[in-house]
Amino acid sequence: MPELPEVETICAWLEPRLLQRRVERVHIARHDVCTVWEKATSGRVTPRQLLKGGRVVELCRHGKQMALVCDDGRCVCIQLGMTGQMMMGDADTGASVKCRHVHVRWLMNDGTELAFRDPRRFGGITCLVRRSDLDARWAELGPDALTIRVDALKRGAQGSKRMVKALLLNQRVLAGVGNIYCDEALFLAGIHPETRCCELSAEKVTLLARTLRRVLRGAVRAGGSTLKDYQKPDGTPGIFQRSHLVYGRGGEPCTQCSHELVRAVVCQRGTVYCPLCQPV
Repeated sequence: MPELPEVETICAWLEPRLLQRRVERVHIARHDVCTVWEKATSGRVTPRQLLKGGRVVELCRHGKQMALVCDDGRCVCIQLGMTGQMMMGDADTGASVKCRHVHVRWLMNDGTELAFRDPRRFGGITCLVRRSDLDARWAELGPDALTIRVDALKRGAQGSKRMVKALLLNQRVLAGVGNIYCDEALFLAGIHPETRCCELSAEKVTLLARTLRRVLRGAVRAGGSTLKDYQKPDGTPGIFQRSHLVYGRGGEPCTQCSHELVRAVVCQRGTVYCPLCQPV
């Protein structure tokens, strides 16, 4: 957490509130959550590298990563990791003023602030000098899962002996899918998470690609899944967790056949599946 639907929800919420706003000041509470894309750069990240003085002209997302782009090309790429949050409100009275674990704050010219909070610090912020650097960074990732095409998923699966769950979680093959939506999509596609990719028929791969898109789009419409830390920038939760069919439901009856859902560890991740609806 958060995965693609949560990051997409955050971007959609922030976009009308940040576009064309100028970054007046940047407060950095923890420098160790910030890095610079250019390998030759050393030393602490500066407020300028974090967009001070720039006007935000674009918010974009690829997989689980989001980015703010300024009019002069400077970018910050944000990864939320497990517990990362983006918060926005009034600079003087907003929630982030009293909140712990706020590592970076951007104060905008309209009196609002954007804040990056991450209690466990598995996320982070990467500063990039040019928009083309962001493209280069994201080129290292696979295609975005929200628009994944059947042929792209087939290329990733073709001839591979890895488990299908490992394929879906590999961000260099498919960007944006994590444990929640992986389990949900595999269940709806009727595919056991330990199935080897090379054993999947062309029809099953086609079904999986379509199911992934359907699950992710449904989660985006619901504002994502709030299980613990994730929330929208205004503090409101997502509601897709109410629609989870298998994730977090180990030991409960399957919604399709009423058989008990199995909880197991697959690819070193907690996994829930139905042994009848998802046969090996």
